[in-house]
Amino acid sequence: MADRWTIAVADRWTMAVKKLIQMTRDGELRWRPSHELCGRCKETDIVSPAYLAEVDGKRVAIFEYRFMSFTDAEVWHWDTGVTIEFVDQNHESEWVWPSPQGRFELLDAVRYQAAEADDFLNRFLATPTVG
Repeated sequence: MADRWTIAVADRWTMAVKKLIQMTRDGELRWRPSHELCGRCKETDIVSPAYLAEVDGKRVAIFEYRFMSFTDAEVWHWDTGVTIEFVDQNHESEWVWPSPQGRFELLDAVRYQAAEADDFLNRFLATPTVG
Protein backbone atom coordinates (compact mmCIF):
# COMPACT_ATOMS: atom_id res chain seq x y z
CA MET A 1 0.00 0.00 0.00
CA ALA A 2 1.32 3.46 -0.90
CA ASP A 3 2.19 5.83 1.88
CA ARG A 4 0.72 9.34 2.20
CA TRP A 5 3.84 11.00 0.81
CA THR A 6 3.74 8.90 -2.36
CA ILE A 7 0.04 9.62 -2.85
CA ALA A 8 0.57 13.35 -2.27
CA VAL A 9 3.40 13.46 -4.83
CA ALA A 10 1.33 11.52 -7.40
CA ASP A 11 -1.56 13.94 -6.88
CA ARG A 12 0.77 16.88 -7.54
CA TRP A 13 1.96 15.36 -10.85
CA THR A 14 -1.67 14.82 -11.84
CA MET A 15 -2.35 18.47 -11.00
CA ALA A 16 0.64 19.45 -13.15
CA VAL A 17 -0.77 17.50 -16.10
CA LYS A 18 -4.17 19.16 -15.68
CA LYS A 19 -2.45 22.54 -15.71
CA LEU A 20 -0.54 21.61 -18.90
CA ILE A 21 -3.83 20.57 -20.51
CA GLN A 22 -5.44 23.90 -19.67
CA MET A 23 -2.39 25.91 -20.81
CA THR A 24 -2.33 23.95 -24.08
CA ARG A 25 -6.04 24.45 -24.74
CA ASP A 26 -5.77 28.16 -23.89
CA GLY A 27 -2.82 28.57 -26.27
CA GLU A 28 -0.46 29.65 -23.47
CA LEU A 29 1.77 26.66 -24.16
CA ARG A 30 2.97 25.72 -27.64
CA TRP A 31 4.21 22.21 -28.42
CA ARG A 32 6.45 21.34 -31.34
CA PRO A 33 6.76 17.92 -32.94
CA SER A 34 10.09 16.14 -32.61
CA HIS A 35 11.25 13.11 -34.55
CA GLU A 36 14.70 13.25 -32.90
CA LEU A 37 13.29 11.96 -29.63
CA CYS A 38 11.87 8.92 -31.40
CA GLY A 39 15.31 7.97 -32.70
CA ARG A 40 16.94 7.83 -29.28
CA CYS A 41 14.76 5.06 -27.85
CA LYS A 42 15.83 1.70 -29.18
CA GLU A 43 13.89 -0.32 -26.62
CA THR A 44 10.66 1.68 -26.96
CA ASP A 45 8.51 1.75 -30.08
CA ILE A 46 7.50 5.42 -30.07
CA VAL A 47 4.54 6.40 -32.21
CA SER A 48 6.03 9.38 -34.02
CA PRO A 49 6.21 12.25 -33.49
CA ALA A 50 6.92 13.11 -29.89
CA TYR A 51 6.11 16.66 -28.80
CA LEU A 52 8.27 19.10 -26.85
CA ALA A 53 7.50 22.28 -24.93
CA GLU A 54 9.49 24.59 -22.70
CA VAL A 55 7.73 24.82 -19.35
CA ASP A 56 9.07 26.88 -16.48
CA GLY A 57 12.70 26.35 -17.47
CA LYS A 58 12.32 22.63 -18.25
CA ARG A 59 11.99 20.84 -21.59
CA VAL A 60 8.96 18.55 -21.35
CA ALA A 61 8.34 15.75 -23.83
CA ILE A 62 5.20 13.73 -24.34
CA PHE A 63 4.84 10.76 -26.63
CA GLU A 64 2.79 7.69 -27.33
CA TYR A 65 4.52 4.32 -27.39
CA ARG A 66 3.31 0.87 -28.26
CA PHE A 67 4.11 -2.50 -26.82
CA MET A 68 3.04 -6.09 -27.17
CA SER A 69 0.59 -7.24 -24.52
CA PHE A 70 -1.16 -10.52 -24.05
CA THR A 71 -4.57 -11.54 -22.81
CA ASP A 72 -3.75 -15.22 -23.01
CA ALA A 73 -0.55 -17.18 -23.49
CA GLU A 74 -1.47 -17.55 -27.17
CA VAL A 75 -3.13 -14.18 -27.80
CA TRP A 76 -0.86 -11.14 -28.23
CA HIS A 77 -1.86 -7.68 -29.39
CA TRP A 78 -0.47 -4.18 -29.62
CA ASP A 79 -1.30 -1.81 -26.78
CA THR A 80 -0.31 1.82 -26.26
CA GLY A 81 0.78 4.07 -23.44
CA VAL A 82 1.73 7.71 -23.00
CA THR A 83 4.89 8.97 -21.33
CA ILE A 84 5.70 12.45 -20.10
CA GLU A 85 9.30 13.19 -19.21
CA PHE A 86 11.92 15.87 -18.80
CA VAL A 87 14.55 15.75 -21.57
CA ASP A 88 17.83 17.57 -22.10
CA GLN A 89 18.94 19.52 -25.19
CA ASN A 90 20.04 16.22 -26.82
CA HIS A 91 16.58 14.70 -26.28
CA GLU A 92 17.95 12.34 -23.65
CA SER A 93 15.63 11.47 -20.80
CA GLU A 94 16.34 13.23 -17.51
CA TRP A 95 13.35 11.90 -15.58
CA VAL A 96 10.05 10.19 -16.43
CA TRP A 97 6.90 11.52 -14.78
CA PRO A 98 5.14 8.89 -12.62
CA SER A 99 2.27 7.97 -15.02
CA PRO A 100 -0.06 10.75 -13.90
CA GLN A 101 -3.76 10.72 -14.65
CA GLY A 102 -4.68 12.83 -17.65
CA ARG A 103 -1.61 12.00 -19.74
CA PHE A 104 -3.74 10.61 -22.61
CA GLU A 105 -5.94 13.73 -22.47
CA LEU A 106 -2.84 15.94 -22.59
CA LEU A 107 -1.50 14.12 -25.65
CA ASP A 108 -4.87 14.54 -27.35
CA ALA A 109 -4.84 18.30 -26.58
CA VAL A 110 -1.27 18.57 -27.91
CA ARG A 111 -2.15 16.75 -31.13
CA TYR A 112 -5.27 18.87 -31.57
CA GLN A 113 -3.11 21.99 -31.24
CA ALA A 114 -0.38 20.66 -33.55
CA ALA A 115 -2.96 19.77 -36.22
CA GLU A 116 -4.39 23.30 -35.99
CA ALA A 117 -7.81 21.67 -35.74
CA ASP A 118 -9.46 24.78 -34.27
CA ASP A 119 -8.29 26.92 -37.18
CA PHE A 120 -9.64 24.33 -39.62
CA LEU A 121 -13.04 24.22 -37.90
CA ASN A 122 -13.33 28.01 -37.83
CA ARG A 123 -12.47 28.33 -41.54
CA PHE A 124 -14.49 25.34 -42.67
CA LEU A 125 -17.66 26.23 -40.76
CA ALA A 126 -17.44 29.88 -41.81
CA THR A 127 -17.54 28.88 -45.49
CA PRO A 128 -21.11 28.74 -46.80
CA THR A 129 -22.31 25.50 -48.30
CA VAL A 130 -22.95 25.73 -52.01
CA GLY A 131 -26.02 24.05 -53.48
